[in-house]
Amino acid sequence: MQAAKVRPYLSSENWQEINGLRLAGETFDDAVSRILEERKKQQLHADMMAARAEDDYLPLDSLTAVQAIKKERALARKD
Repeated sequence: MQAAKVRPYLSSENWQEINGLRLAGETFDDAVSRILEERKKQQLHADMMAARAEDDYLPLDSLTAVQAIKKERALARKD
């Protein structure tokens, strides 16, 4: 399936700013995709650092699924 071509409405200031962020040989679409991907990574990193700062995460061993896997592996070693 081919992606539909859409021409978004941008103010001339926003268009110029995004256009100025393009790398050599990069299309406008590629530039927007790269910028969005960078933003997603930044947000994920910020969320992870906030969770770490708040000590709002669970140790891996506290998860039931991990405990079950460890138990299965221990039983498999006995056989």
